[in-house]
Amino acid sequence: LPLSAFRIKWDTLLFVLITVQSVTSPYRIAIEYESFGLQLVDLLVDLIFVLDIYLNFKFAFFVDKDGARVVVVDPALISAHYKYSREFACALLACVPLILDLATLNATDSKLIVVVLLRMVRLAFIFRTFETLRLALEGKGVVITQSMFRMLVIIHSIGIIGLIFMGCAYYFLACNPWEPDCVYAEGNATAVVIWPDGDRDVMDIRDPVSRFLRSSYYSMQTLFTIGFGDSVAPVSQAEIIFACLYMYIGEFAYALIIANMTSLMSNTDVIYMRFKQEMDVLNDYMHNRMTPEGMRHRVKDYFEYEYQKQYGMLEDQILSGFSPHLHKEIMAQYMRFLCKVPYFAHAYRPERFIMAAASEMHNRTYTPNATMMYQNEKQRELIVVTRGNAEMFTRSNEQAFSTLLPGDFVGDYQLIFGYPNDFTVRANPAKFVEALVLDFPGLRKATADFDDQVSVSTDDVGARETINMHFQRSERFTLLKESMKKTTSNKKVMAMMEMEIVNNNNFVIEPSSKFHTYWDILKIASLAYLSVMIPERIRLQYGCSRNIDDNGCSSYNDDDGSMWHMDIILDFMVDLLFIVDILLNYKAFAFEEIGEDGRDLLNSNPEAIAERYKKSVRFIIDVAASVPFDIFGIIPAIGRYSLLRLTHLVRIALFPKFLSELQEHLEKGRDISIKGDTLSFVSIIFSSFVIFHWTAVVWSMMHFNGNNYHTSLYWVVTTFTTVGYGDVTPNNDNETGFALLIGFIGAIFAAALVAILTSYVHAIDLSENNVHHQKKVLKRFLGTRGVKAELQEKVALYYEFLENEKKGLDEMKLLKTALPSHLEAEFILFSTHQLVLNVPMFAACDSSFLRALMLSLEPRFYISQEWVVQGREPVEGMFFVGIGSVDITDVKSKKLLLKHAHGAFFGDETIIRRRRKAPVSEEELKPTYAARATTESELWFLDPSDFDQVLRENPKNTLRLDMLAATTEASRGGSERGETGDSTDPSRRFAAAAGAVGQALKGEHKMIIHPLSGAASIWRLVVFGFIMFDVFMIPYRIAFSNGPHDRSILNPSDFSESLYVDFAGDIIFFIDMILRSCVIAYFENDDLIEDRGRIFKHYARSLESKVHFMAFLPIEAVLYPILIDGTRNMISVQLLSVCRVNKLFRLFEVATLVAQLERALADLGLKWSKNGMWVTKVMMAMLLASHIFGCFFFLVARVAHLNGNPNWADGLGVLVECDLGKRAGTCYEEPAGVSIASSAALNASHANGTSVDAPTQNGGDQLAQYIISLYWAVATLTTVGYGDVSANLDNENEIFYCIVTMVVGTFVIYTMVIVNLEEIVAQLDVTQSIFKRISDHVKEYLIVQDVPEEIRRKAENYLDRLWVTQHGIGGTNLLNYLPPSLKCQVVGEMVSDRVRKLFFVKDQHTSFRKLFFSSLGLEHYMPGDFLFMAGEPAVTLFMLVDGSIDLTDESNTTVYTTLDPMSVQGCIGEGEFFSRLSQPCSACVKEAAELYTLEFDVFWRLLEQRRMTTAFRQALAENADALDKASTATLITKLKANLKNNKMAKMMQDNVVEKEAFVVLPSSTFFKVWKCVALIFALFYTIMIPFAVFEYELRFGKHTGDDDADVNRPVELWRIIVDCVGIAFFIVDMGLHLRYFVYKREGALVTKPAEFRNLYIWHGGFFLDLVSNLPLAQIYLLANVDDSRLYFGLSLLQFCRITRIPLYFEVFMTSLEELLGFRISSTGLRRLVFFVPILVVMNHIFACAFYLTGTYSDGEGSSGCEGQGCWDCWLDSEITVPADDDEEAQSGDSGQADIQPISEAPMQIKYLQAFYWALYTLTTTGYGSVALYSTTERFLALVAMVAGGVVCDAGITSILTALLDEKDRQSATNKRR
Repeated sequence: LPLSAFRIKWDTLLFVLITVQSVTSPYRIAIEYESFGLQLVDLLVDLIFVLDIYLNFKFAFFVDKDGARVVVVDPALISAHYKYSREFACALLACVPLILDLATLNATDSKLIVVVLLRMVRLAFIFRTFETLRLALEGKGVVITQSMFRMLVIIHSIGIIGLIFMGCAYYFLACNPWEPDCVYAEGNATAVVIWPDGDRDVMDIRDPVSRFLRSSYYSMQTLFTIGFGDSVAPVSQAEIIFACLYMYIGEFAYALIIANMTSLMSNTDVIYMRFKQEMDVLNDYMHNRMTPEGMRHRVKDYFEYEYQKQYGMLEDQILSGFSPHLHKEIMAQYMRFLCKVPYFAHAYRPERFIMAAASEMHNRTYTPNATMMYQNEKQRELIVVTRGNAEMFTRSNEQAFSTLLPGDFVGDYQLIFGYPNDFTVRANPAKFVEALVLDFPGLRKATADFDDQVSVSTDDVGARETINMHFQRSERFTLLKESMKKTTSNKKVMAMMEMEIVNNNNFVIEPSSKFHTYWDILKIASLAYLSVMIPERIRLQYGCSRNIDDNGCSSYNDDDGSMWHMDIILDFMVDLLFIVDILLNYKAFAFEEIGEDGRDLLNSNPEAIAERYKKSVRFIIDVAASVPFDIFGIIPAIGRYSLLRLTHLVRIALFPKFLSELQEHLEKGRDISIKGDTLSFVSIIFSSFVIFHWTAVVWSMMHFNGNNYHTSLYWVVTTFTTVGYGDVTPNNDNETGFALLIGFIGAIFAAALVAILTSYVHAIDLSENNVHHQKKVLKRFLGTRGVKAELQEKVALYYEFLENEKKGLDEMKLLKTALPSHLEAEFILFSTHQLVLNVPMFAACDSSFLRALMLSLEPRFYISQEWVVQGREPVEGMFFVGIGSVDITDVKSKKLLLKHAHGAFFGDETIIRRRRKAPVSEEELKPTYAARATTESELWFLDPSDFDQVLRENPKNTLRLDMLAATTEASRGGSERGETGDSTDPSRRFAAAAGAVGQALKGEHKMIIHPLSGAASIWRLVVFGFIMFDVFMIPYRIAFSNGPHDRSILNPSDFSESLYVDFAGDIIFFIDMILRSCVIAYFENDDLIEDRGRIFKHYARSLESKVHFMAFLPIEAVLYPILIDGTRNMISVQLLSVCRVNKLFRLFEVATLVAQLERALADLGLKWSKNGMWVTKVMMAMLLASHIFGCFFFLVARVAHLNGNPNWADGLGVLVECDLGKRAGTCYEEPAGVSIASSAALNASHANGTSVDAPTQNGGDQLAQYIISLYWAVATLTTVGYGDVSANLDNENEIFYCIVTMVVGTFVIYTMVIVNLEEIVAQLDVTQSIFKRISDHVKEYLIVQDVPEEIRRKAENYLDRLWVTQHGIGGTNLLNYLPPSLKCQVVGEMVSDRVRKLFFVKDQHTSFRKLFFSSLGLEHYMPGDFLFMAGEPAVTLFMLVDGSIDLTDESNTTVYTTLDPMSVQGCIGEGEFFSRLSQPCSACVKEAAELYTLEFDVFWRLLEQRRMTTAFRQALAENADALDKASTATLITKLKANLKNNKMAKMMQDNVVEKEAFVVLPSSTFFKVWKCVALIFALFYTIMIPFAVFEYELRFGKHTGDDDADVNRPVELWRIIVDCVGIAFFIVDMGLHLRYFVYKREGALVTKPAEFRNLYIWHGGFFLDLVSNLPLAQIYLLANVDDSRLYFGLSLLQFCRITRIPLYFEVFMTSLEELLGFRISSTGLRRLVFFVPILVVMNHIFACAFYLTGTYSDGEGSSGCEGQGCWDCWLDSEITVPADDDEEAQSGDSGQADIQPISEAPMQIKYLQAFYWALYTLTTTGYGSVALYSTTERFLALVAMVAGGVVCDAGITSILTALLDEKDRQSATNKRR
């Protein structure tokens, strides 16, 4: 059977054997083909696989049948299945080498050895064995996620195919069995023809193991983009071509490792990760709203409890995944609790009703001491306790008078009859309480179908029993309360009741003790000490054993017995500490556990403590790590003390446990909360440090005999970070093997480290809550519906506000989705209580009324400058300002009356007006004021109808409010009678009319600058400019200032101009501090604060002020006397700049300033692509980091130079000689006639570790110095690491500086680049990913349900149309993306003209119409769909906005009429809908239609909510005739009468066919073929135009008159013809686009010629096509036939067509998919496929540019320089070129090599060298084989490295990460559910 024990063991054996043969087969072919032992092993393995072939004819297999997996056991079927499978064919093919080996046993023919490679065909079986192992492990309970399984496969594949196979192939390419004499290049001891020639000092050519290790070593550094570039680098053309192909593979392979590792880290613990993300969102919300600490703790406790119970998912979210039937079955368990309530007892109610009521109950969890029910409030909820217990209180007594236990209930009487609660119910202070809750809407829904059996009247038996039970309970509770009063009077009894006596004489330490905190820190510090000192002491002792004469080794000699120095004493103290820790864990450390009731219990029982500790893994580790083997090391005769202490390092496995314990104890003992991210980050730092340290110790012992630890650490970091300078490399086979192992492990570790940091820094939201997705979908929807630009802009601004200010968090929707109902109510009460209590008329109202009023408020969002109230329209209701600010202006005078901020209100006159007795005229309804939001504002809205409802439920407050209304009316009348002219203050008139409470602007006008004003933006731009100037100039001057810049500070005439800018910047920063402290306003909770006192306090308390103050300190002025030379009064600009380093503190606010400037520019209408801005900012940040690191790298060398120490700059000849006593200004003045670069200096450089062919620079050239330093920094931060500029290995300062730079570059900058690019890629794909997920689910469902093909096609067409119209999101879901206020506006914009004519609704208030708009749904119907059939009840109202609908008879044979949006100005079936009649006809969709719909149930609930049912019935009775005229039946009657008229019937039968213009659709064959041809031409120009620099060397400085004929040789005829044909083709292409080619815009086809012509001209690249088609090169050639030098320069216009390649390539991919019959459905995968040609094209362009820089580099560094290394450019450097066959035959020498400059090599070699350089730069492999000499070359390298690091390296990683994460996220989410 498939998963039997034998099958699992057999497949495990096959997995091992396949792995073995995958190693031995390439090894035999390339390294040791004559090995008889390997041949024998292969024979034995082949025999096992022959047996496997036989067994496969017997092995049963799985087959999918009807969605289930079925095992096939029939022998005939098994045999036939395997016989015709691909696996059988592969197995037979893999057995061919068996026949060869049997035929040539011990005498293998070298020419047939390649046949052995067929054994690797068995790698096709590896996935089957992997799958079997995975299923076996899952069967044993081991959870293996999809990403984890993929990671194992990737590592296995890379380890075998990547390292072993490609390494052997690399050696085979140089020396294969057919050339047995291939050892070294003969006849020339220095010639290097193949890579083994250059590796002769390390590799033993006669040792197969050495050959294998060195070739695998090259494979490792290429695959993981380390690129040491040492002696294994490729040499010959074939090797370079192989290396180029392998670098492509390595780039994608390593990116795949990082991407899969990121997905693995994100989805391994998806349960916790999702819970963590949800809690982070809630924490952000609570932080933004300044939620009280108590509420935060309740929310946190609640979700932690829910995580333990159901992984943090709310019950509604879990149950939503069940079918309705299964949902009811789950709810049925609640019946046993509900039946205990008299009203629902079995004796009085039918089973179906109890089941219906139970289905409406929902589970609710209360945190300890949470209030479940409020006294004297109408809560109308039945609460049944199911777990824990609750206590009952009254306001008069703080002691609980009764307790509710599981099964008890409360609130049944209040639920049924609507009375206030008699008491308060709170959860137990020490327990969580779970309860079932049935609210009043749920009860109404349950009783809807049982009106004849259930009622609330006294005639109902259940109601009577409820009343009786209520009175009995009341009497019992009264007695209990009286008893409690007597009990509370006896203080002694109360004390006895409250006392908890604990008799425990044992010494225990509770988890909340502060002792734990100190103890945990001490343990972590001790563990860090052990992890450092034990390996370090081993290294020192090993070094001493190799260097006996070293005087410093006496303390570390194991044999002398003098071991008692300080670190040994510390060792024993640490051991003692951990022994004490064992004792404490065994006896004293109490622990918490969860009891059966769900609460935390403190267990201090010594026996339980000891038992728990002994059963833990920690106990085993502690005992194993505490065995004192090292005591024997103290004995001189034994020695080896440090080696015997290695067992103590086992305790490092407990480091994560120590950290988690510290986090827990800090939270419990000191109330300090540490995020899980911080804990993970600390763990990552520690593990990285330990691994780096241990590896450096081993390398130091192997490579440096235990010395040079700093250099060893440097090598480790260069390897782990994949920088790979190559200045420290293996020297023998042992070191090569270790480097191979560390390279493999280090690359995987570095990938994991980057993945962990990426997954924690950034989490992609691929749900419909994604802000970018919603914004994109709504943009398409609104744009295609013709919605007003003003409203579209409003929606866009709303989402920009969410994205920029709220980090994508929609707080209004969060409460509905992330919190249970009772916590949601608690948050609403917190958010609104202060707003309501600020209103004077609510001041004396009771708490029940206020609570209900607060819960009835509706949040509304308004963008800046949006009208809330306009004077020409009545005010909808009362508004409370929650967040933001609102200006109140007079309607007539337009003057500002009030400026409302948080806590203010307006519109309360609408509430008061409804309490008046007198009628209100229409003129009185119009306000005398207008309200406008001045910032993005959140207002809470009170609807007058909701207010009336609350008042009806709390009638005690009615009288007071009616009196207030009468008083206000009398006051208003009096003020109106007393008004004369303009004597009345406008603010008082507003207060009298509106009744609003606010504070008028008082005092004199103060100059306050709005933070979003233009003045503030300009000022930020100025500050930003000076910050960037300081960031650039201060490090630059510190590192490079010399010569002319070293002037006297007392001589203004010689003062450096840049220093004036410095001091101007200081003044600007000082003014900025003043402005921020008292002039520039700020936002607090989105409220604009303009009070100067508050502005000053806010600024003074902020971190900004501290940073600004530190940056402003004039240190240079304070230290001026010290800096001045006493004899010459001179001050160095360099020292002055050092004193100005504090100005760089301002760098921390650059990100904030950039964001503010982007927003200011956006407000001005200057918007750029956000993705483009992200990429630009990432690249600029990388360059800025490179600038800073590069400057200080040069400074380190400069300081070493001045002190006479070796440094990298001296090795490259960048600095001249300088005596220690000279001033800095003279150190860089180049003496005349002194040669800077010399062969001796270069040799010294090589000895110190710098690379071969190190170029030289003029010591006085600051630009060259800066470019070299920047070049090193970029090469390091992008992990390119050429190695031609690297740290001097004798300078520890340089080495440690490089280590820091590499760590920061790889694990900070590179990670942030990936995070940002991943965000870009994810946002590009998120909408299509969501649509693909939806469509896949639909298609899978249709297949499983065996739906007919016709319906499947219809569903697919529906989804396609949905994608085109609104990106695949259903209309109703799409509208729900918007907040209610914006949704009303959008829907109202589209259907308001119909609603104005709609019965009943047209006569209602604006507030009702807005609710009506919110109730509408949006649906799409495809041709052939029926809206309704004749005879059906009219339960749905339809509003047609797009498409057409046929009204037909019952048989659907006669079409009465066709309705379209123009003909239907109202609604379809209006009369039938409101009159509750049946449909008189059928409605069939003719053309795809879009309709707004309204269900009658929804409409009726709306009427009930507004208490308008009576008014609606009255309107029905009064307008029966009008409804009849608006009915469809009347329309059909008229149409039937018209049909009787023959003339009319004939007119209806005539079809007028309008001739459509001929167009070419994108799906047509001609269009696809045309675009494929265009792709060929575009690629031709892209490749050939840059390549022209190789064919025509455009460097005028290197050609004299004798070479003019060669330079101006004519252009080939074929090239002219191809260019002319290409231009003619693209001119025709422009004509086709103007007349025939349909334009596709955002997925929608524009088929009208006039429209798509206009779109092509203004949006489709017409002008780009026009410019690229200008035949300037051909015209120039006609005019200057003999001068062809500018022909290719003018042809660069054609190069502009490269921007069209993505479009052409997309059409090509679609055509190829149709031709081959498959489709790449994933957008990420398509983008990855497209990335391959992009990388090739980029590589080609940079290669050509690199060649061009070489041709234009004249004379740089050549003055006074002789010998190797003194070349002008890379083209002048020498390479070994094999002699041609003809030359070899003439000379008679075989294998002779020719050493010559690259410039004199054949064209293909020059291009290959340039291409090779460009590729290892772009892929960040960075061999450094092609040396750079000129500043121009290094500058191009800077550009290439940044482009490669950001676009290629991080770009590919980001695409793969988004692709894999999308694939794994859904499966991981399902596991949580």
